Amino acid sequence: MNKHGKLAIILILLFTLCLAAACRAPEPGYDSDYEGGGYYPGEPSDPGNGPPLTAEQTQFEQKLIRNAKMDIQAKDSVALYDALTAYAGGLGGYVHSNDIKHFTAYSVVTAVFKIPPQKLDDFMKFAGDNGEVINSSINTQNITESYYDVQIRLQAKEESLKAYSALLDEAKTINEIMNVQNHIDRITEDIEALKGKLKLWDSQVGMATVTLNIRQENDPTKIKKDINWSALSFSDMGYLIKNGFVGVITILVTIVQYILIAVLVCSIPLIILFGILWLRKKRIRKNRGE
Repeated sequence: MNKHGKLAIILILLFTLCLAAACRAPEPGYDSDYEGGGYYPGEPSDPGNGPPLTAEQTQFEQKLIRNAKMDIQAKDSVALYDALTAYAGGLGGYVHSNDIKHFTAYSVVTAVFKIPPQKLDDFMKFAGDNGEVINSSINTQNITESYYDVQIRLQAKEESLKAYSALLDEAKTINEIMNVQNHIDRITEDIEALKGKLKLWDSQVGMATVTLNIRQENDPTKIKKDINWSALSFSDMGYLIKNGFVGVITILVTIVQYILIAVLVCSIPLIILFGILWLRKKRIRKNRGE
């Protein structure tokens, strides 16, 4: 066989091997763990693997969560609370929770209101017009991207669930049924979690949350907006300087006295020791006849 014939045979063998390998390669969505063979519908492992956005989906409605806090004082805190409750009802809102504490001469009200977001500014203005605002803040959180990301993931999960449900009808062995059912259970849990998150966000977006602390003007624990500064008079300054000087001298004299007492107390044992040594030395000299 000449060289050209051998080369042709080698090329034919290589082509055959490549064709066989291509036939054996699993297609996208194929699960090799599925004993009976078959195709499992693909699921996006993360938001970036979801289906591409359509032209309609690019025009997303903004999803904003608005929260506000306000510390306010009034002559009658309960009366202001009642007025705010009635006004919130007229705006389409309501009282979510409240805590009213009555004391001997005053009352303190803490309340959480749910207000339509577009009416939040009106509600805050009404509260400020009917009481003295001490502190006020409004926080807006934009969750648009996260909201629609979860929505896309939910749609993908629901499509996967439909495909697995259809595949369950085709399963023949117990192992195949259990394998598919495990996928269905896991996807169902994911779907419920995503639906719960969207439901929570819908409630937060649909109604703004306003936390109000209402105190009366005669409340001794009320929050003070202004700090009152009071300067010392010159006579007061002189009096304090004089007392301070006398106090410092007194402390110094006392320290010196304690030092002298400590020296004397420590000196007594030394004096006694030197006396004993002196007497002993004198006795030794006497015995020697010096």
